[in-house]
Amino acid sequence: MSNELTTVTTPAAEVDLFRMGQVLADSGYFQDARQAAQAIVKVMAGRELGFGPIASMTGIHIIQGRPAIGADLMAKAVKRSGRYNYRVTELTDEACSIDFFEKSAEAWQPIGTSRFTKADATKAKTKNLDAFPRNMLFARAMSNGVKWYCPDALGLTTYTPEELEGIEAAPIQAPATPAPATQPEPTFSDLAETAHDLPRLTDWQRKALHAAGAAYYGKDWDEK
Repeated sequence: MSNELTTVTTPAAEVDLFRMGQVLADSGYFQDARQAAQAIVKVMAGRELGFGPIASMTGIHIIQGRPAIGADLMAKAVKRSGRYNYRVTELTDEACSIDFFEKSAEAWQPIGTSRFTKADATKAKTKNLDAFPRNMLFARAMSNGVKWYCPDALGLTTYTPEELEGIEAAPIQAPATPAPATQPEPTFSDLAETAHDLPRLTDWQRKALHAAGAAYYGKDWDEK
C-alpha cells in the first residue's frame, strides 16, 4: 500500500512544483528567473535550507551556476538552527565584526569571530561598497563566519551574491559543426552524458530539471 501511495503523491507534488515555477517565472517580478526551470532550481535550493518559495526567489541567486545565498537568509538560518547564534559587535562604514556562538550544555560558547573591513572589500573588488558599505561588509562577514564556524547551519555552499559577482563564466564551446535539421531530438539520457560539458549546470540543478521534466511529461519522458 505504501508503494502505491508514493506512486500517486510524488508526481503530483512534482507537478505542483513545476506549476509554481511557471507562475513565478511568468510573474515577471524576478529578474534572474525568467524561465520556469530557473525558478524551480531556486525554490528547490531554498527548500534544502527550509525556506518558502518567495523567500527563496528573493534571497537565493544563481550566479555562474552556483547558488548564492543572501546574507539575510544566512543570518536567519544561523539564528533558527538552535545550535548556533551570532552577535554583531561592530558595524560601521569601515568594518563589520560578528561573534559566533555554539550551544553546549545549555550555554552559549564563543567559537570565533568574523571581521571584514573596507580594505578587505576593496581588495576583493566588492561592488556597491560606496553606496551601501555597511550592508556589503555585513554580508561578507556573515558569509565568512558561516563557512568558518557553522557550515552545517546551511545545506549549500555559502556564497553571497557579492562574492560571485566578480567571477567570470567559463566560455561555452560551440559545436564544431551544426547538427543536421533531420537529427532526432536528444533524449534526457543523451543530454546527461554530455552534461559535464556545460559549466553552468551543477548536479543538483540537473536533478531539479529532471524532476520538473518528469512531472510535466511523465516519469518516462526521457525515453521519448
